[in-house]
Amino acid sequence: MRFSTRIYIRTLSTNQSGFTLLEVMVATIILVIGVLGAAAMTITAIRNSQQSGSRSTAVALAYEVGEMIRAYPNQINSFINVGTNANPGTLSNACYGGGCTEANLALHDLYEWSHKVTDPRVLPNGNAYICRDRSNAASSTPSSPNCDNLATSPLVIKIWWAEKNGDGSISSPTLPSVTVTLLPA
Repeated sequence: MRFSTRIYIRTLSTNQSGFTLLEVMVATIILVIGVLGAAAMTITAIRNSQQSGSRSTAVALAYEVGEMIRAYPNQINSFINVGTNANPGTLSNACYGGGCTEANLALHDLYEWSHKVTDPRVLPNGNAYICRDRSNAASSTPSSPNCDNLATSPLVIKIWWAEKNGDGSISSPTLPSVTVTLLPA
């Protein structure tokens, strides 16, 4: 039996080569642009999530005070033309013991609600106004809620807050808002 011992040496031809430095740099730049785009999309998604959370919180606060108004129908005048910038309601110690009247309880609940609205942990730069208004004026602001206050107009709850724009500045002069109209029960 004969064995042949041949050794094959493979040589590189002159036309074969690896990646050039230029190709690696172009691929790296494309990768960096992709990663920066993904980071920008993530930041936008986080901002939109925070704005959505603020809108949901504002709607929940509007419905909360709406339920308070329905719970105290004899105290409806305690809620009309009330803004959180005026620190509405009072904290009644009588409500922690016995002898709390419906009027005391309504003002106490309004006081606690207004502090929720103005708490920056709940709603950034939150402000609210409760009034009668048929038009639900979109141009209203916390300093000028534009309520018609007609006895035939429905009761509305207007809530404003601040959001950050894409450049990081606070949304102004037009603040985002929610207006909830209460229908008579």
